Amino acid sequence: MTHSDSALVDGKNLTNFMLLYVVGDTVRNYQYKINRISMGGIIAAYFLLNFFLVLGVMYIPLMEGNIWKYAFGYNSPIMYINCILVLAIFSKINITNKFVNWAGGSIFACYLLQCPGILWENLFVIPVRHLDAILTTPYLTIPCICAYSLFIMLVFICVDKILSPLWDVFTGFGQKLDARWHTNVINS
Repeated sequence: MTHSDSALVDGKNLTNFMLLYVVGDTVRNYQYKINRISMGGIIAAYFLLNFFLVLGVMYIPLMEGNIWKYAFGYNSPIMYINCILVLAIFSKINITNKFVNWAGGSIFACYLLQCPGILWENLFVIPVRHLDAILTTPYLTIPCICAYSLFIMLVFICVDKILSPLWDVFTGFGQKLDARWHTNVINS
């Protein structure tokens, strides 16, 4: 169905993005039901689902292509179940750390900043390739790549925090223009 339109392949489109927001809102609205389930039960369900998913990809050769195709797209039912389980886990955690809350407000900006190909290639692909070539064991490579990724995220968070006041100015300017346009349209 989606193979004829490249914008719809794997669910990478606005419709599925909005559906994820609806899923998040639904999880929030049914929080009272999530609270009845133990944290251990939700975590166990998450790990079991992903354990069997990885097991299916690795050890069932006939299904490997199909599991990969139907489990890892953004519009996959398995991905939505994973999304619901992760949201349920985090909805049960009361995070009061000021730094985590401060940084959390910029996570969407981090996602958007890493999307352009030129940034992705120069900030992630090339440096990770160099780190992988320099470091000789996975015991060094994995922590270094994680530390590097956290560093880049902190840079992106700082960029978002620095540009937020500028964005507020543009938003205020847009609201004034919008109000003026509506006044002119109504009066004409």
